[in-house]
Amino acid sequence: MSELIMDFYEYRTGVVFTLRWRNEEEYRQGKAFLHELLGPEGGVGVDEPGRVPSYYLENEQQFDALMDFRRTLREKQKA
Repeated sequence: MSELIMDFYEYRTGVVFTLRWRNEEEYRQGKAFLHELLGPEGGVGVDEPGRVPSYYLENEQQFDALMDFRRTLREKQKA
């Protein structure tokens, strides 16, 4: 987990993208958020050591929720 990255595939648009988390706590919170948002079937390689977790976003609402979550994390760090 040294790189603190996650890969995403947005099913609706076919876009693949990677997000980098700033620290292990942010990464952990992101992983928990995604588990709640997508359920256990929403990710691949999530708990496999040495593998970058990949998540499947099925719709625009899930994408928007992820971006809002990251924005909220960043705003909390600034405060």
